[in-house]
Amino acid sequence: MPWVGSYKLLKVQLNKSGVKLQMAAKCDVCGKGPGFGHQVSHSNVKTKRRFNPNIQRVKAIIKGTPKHVNVCTSCLRAGKVTR
Repeated sequence: MPWVGSYKLLKVQLNKSGVKLQMAAKCDVCGKGPGFGHQVSHSNVKTKRRFNPNIQRVKAIIKGTPKHVNVCTSCLRAGKVTR
């Protein structure tokens, strides 16, 4: 498993040629993913909705080499990623 700074990256899925598959709305550092809840209208009708985390694709230093990773802004602000 690659490291970002002193944090271990979560498992990354690769296709047959070794290229990382795009995982929608998931942080590679902390694993934060979408949350689910209800959208409530004025008449109190509730419908399902999805709360996506703020994911940014940044170039981070992993094992001494710069690589692109998907990181949530919470991890960026906390300094868990070396850019």
